[in-house]
Amino acid sequence: MAKQSEQPANDQEPASEEPEGFSAGDLGKIQGILFGEQARKTDQRLANIESDLQTAVSDLESRSNTVADALRSDLAAETATREAAVAKLLQTTKDLAKANTTEQKAREKADTALGDKLDATTASLTTSIDEVQAAAAAALEERSRSDRASLAAMLRSIADQLDGSK
Repeated sequence: MAKQSEQPANDQEPASEEPEGFSAGDLGKIQGILFGEQARKTDQRLANIESDLQTAVSDLESRSNTVADALRSDLAAETATREAAVAKLLQTTKDLAKANTTEQKAREKADTALGDKLDATTASLTTSIDEVQAAAAAALEERSRSDRASLAAMLRSIADQLDGSK
């Protein structure tokens, strides 16, 4: 008899709740009695799975956004660092070009000054050489005259001696 008292409670429960997905009427009630609990458990599992899936998708979306934000931040920082490095390299290149131009002008000025000095020294040395050459030529000419005069005197003396010894 205990079974009968339990039975009406089960009969009343499905009767008050018409399970979803079952036929209407007596067949639906029988299906509800036989499969109702399993259908509710399956519906609950599906709801849990759907909830877990939504939570996982939300977590994945949140993590993806966090990673994307971090990557954007890293990219912005890297871009700023590289732009600063390029600007510094550009400024260094400009400074080196300016220094090179300044050094080149200084070298050209020094080369011009050295060329002028060499020209002046060459002219001075040419003048000195010409003067020394003229002095040497004059001295040689003087000595040559002196030697000729001495030779002429010696030859006269010999000629006189030869005339006197005859």
